[in-house]
This record gives sequence, structure tokens and C-alpha cells, in this order.
Amino acid sequence: MDSLIPFSVQQVLEKIFVDTLPLCIFLYGSMSRGDSVSESDYEIGVIYQKDSKVSRSTLSTYHQFDHLKIYPFSLEDLQNNSLDTPFPGSLYLLQLINNAQVLFGENVFNNINKPVLNSSDLIEVVAFSLGRAYAAVVSSRQNDTIAVIDNLTKSFLYSLQTLVFVKTGKIIYSYHELKNQVSNLNIPAEYAQLASHVFAVRSGEALPDPNLLFKNISFLNQFVMPLARQYK
Repeated sequence: MDSLIPFSVQQVLEKIFVDTLPLCIFLYGSMSRGDSVSESDYEIGVIYQKDSKVSRSTLSTYHQFDHLKIYPFSLEDLQNNSLDTPFPGSLYLLQLINNAQVLFGENVFNNINKPVLNSSDLIEVVAFSLGRAYAAVVSSRQNDTIAVIDNLTKSFLYSLQTLVFVKTGKIIYSYHELKNQVSNLNIPAEYAQLASHVFAVRSGEALPDPNLLFKNISFLNQFVMPLARQYK
């Protein structure tokens, strides 16, 4: 566990585990996948039985760390693929099942069925990505560079995930692995600069180019969405 989270965070989670009696506490997101950057958060999930679920606001009182985000889940919602989340439901659940690192308690993910992605799931992913892509445009107008970077890189990550799945049937979560897949995806030449730019932005090698923010929207609308709709 020490290699996954700092001792100060471990102490917070241990107290939550003792005080609130969840089934398990797990790490997910980029810290769990091993492709985090310096601005990445420690994303923590805490799973309870539905009738004993503790609120997010209560969990937030256990710490004052800016880069520690703690979210409650109910086991029943996970089992029924009915998570109350803004993220694309089935893909989000798959991410938790495949990438969660259990820190305290039992590994309940072993008893949760993996959803099978279909065309409607992929359309949901692309639509969500379009929302984040447009949010990057709005944030750029407001000179909020941090939000631009977050929305640009994550919208593009979801689009690449969708492309890889359509072409190979595999779900890839790591930015590093997705970057290696770009050359195999037959992305039109007009979007080649976008791909290299997004990865440079995420690694801190470049600042977002406002002109490419709209190119990202076109990439999703004109290239990724038609493939999502055609998937069977």
C-alpha cells in the first residue's frame, strides 16, 4: 500500500475504515493505472451497503488535502450498473472493475459482473466527450488553463478508448498505452497534429492551442461518432 498512497493519506483512509465500516476502500484513476502526472488527484472510492452509505460531505471532513478526492459508492449500485455518476455508466464501471486497487477490506469487484459494451454505450461516451471538448473551449475563453487541459486531454482520451475498442474489441485505460496505439488507428491526417498536441499538453510539454480545441470537437463529431454508431 505504501507504494500506492502516501502515509498521510493512508492514515485518513484507515480512520474512515474504522469509523464508518465500509466493505472496502479502493484507489482508482490515474494513480491506480500508473500514468499520473504532477497535478493528478488521489481518487478514492469507499463502498458501503446501500442502507449504510456515508455521504461524500461526511467523508470530506476526514481530511484537508487538495489532491485527495473521496467518493462513496453502494455495492448494490455497482452490482446493478446503476451508478449515480455524470460519466458514461458502463465504461466507468469497467474502469473501476479493471483498475481499482483495493486498500482496505474485501475485493468486492470479484463479485461484480462486467458490462458488455454496445453501440449505445459508445455513443454515450462520445457525447460525454463532446461535452468535455466544448467545456475546454469555454474554459479557454475564460483563461482557465487548468480546466482547458483537463477537459481537452480527457475528452481525447475517451475518444481514443472508443476507437481502440471499435477496432480491436479491447478497452485500454492508460494514456501511455493509448499513445502507442495512435499509429494503428488510421486517424485521418487532418487530426494527426491534434493527437500529438494533446499528449504534449498532458505531459506539460506544451500549452493548449485554442485553434485545436475546435479540431477536437470535429474529430469527435466527424470521425469517432460515426464509428460508434456503426458498432455492432
